[in-house]
Amino acid sequence: MHIAICDTNIAEGKQLERLLSRESELRTNTTGALYVDSFGDINTLLSTPMIYDLLFLDISTNDALSFQVATSIRESGINSPIVMCTSKNNLEELDSPLTNILFLIKPVQANPLSIIISDAIAMKKHEKPTFELRGIDKTYYVKEEQILYARSIKKYS
Repeated sequence: MHIAICDTNIAEGKQLERLLSRESELRTNTTGALYVDSFGDINTLLSTPMIYDLLFLDISTNDALSFQVATSIRESGINSPIVMCTSKNNLEELDSPLTNILFLIKPVQANPLSIIISDAIAMKKHEKPTFELRGIDKTYYVKEEQILYARSIKKYS
């Protein structure tokens, strides 16, 4: 499983990396290794979010911006689970209409993180694969039911 972490606070990002490294060691024999990439800048993450099976976004500094980033990821056709990491204890305030959004309270602890990883693995197992369609200016990630097929009725010789 490929995981992206985007946190502007370097210490919190490194802590999450360490916890994911320990979680990877525990899961290697059952679900496989966890490969983690860290980003301090959201624009860098947004250049290639499609390669990740799970994304961790820090929303401690700016809730609205983080939800805009999550919306942008969804609009590009990527349905990987997104974990919004927050310092707020009242998660009801952070309701999101987006699908596959999970919340994790900071400081991140091992047990809640393990549950999040298990939930993300379960979500990925039920997710339909996406296809990459490249246009001149843009790449689209679509599910099979979003593709229209056409067949010629007339045979040409």
